[in-house]
Amino acid sequence: MLAFLLFAGALGLDLGALRSRAGPVVTLALAGTAISTAVIGLALLASMQAMGQPLSLAWALVFGALISTTDPVAALARLKNVKVPPELKIEMQGEALFNDGIGLLLFTLLLG
Repeated sequence: MLAFLLFAGALGLDLGALRSRAGPVVTLALAGTAISTAVIGLALLASMQAMGQPLSLAWALVFGALISTTDPVAALARLKNVKVPPELKIEMQGEALFNDGIGLLLFTLLLG
């Protein structure tokens, strides 16, 4: 299902504009997804320990990676209704798409 969402989200993306903003897009996607994975995973780990249900850190981080990704189609649809500068729009589009790829990579690495 992820492939279809990414394809639908990338259909109207201006690749030239994305290349010009590649640095901020990759930085936001990498840092945002990694931080979100860690925060969600650690919060889940602490919650489970507080409830007396043991959970390993690895499984908590797998859950964090699974939950940390955004829905690129929803993010892009929201951008159509809001007037934002073109530079910000391309960064948000690119970041929404790259989040899923990075989330999938983190999920696969942590699952292994």
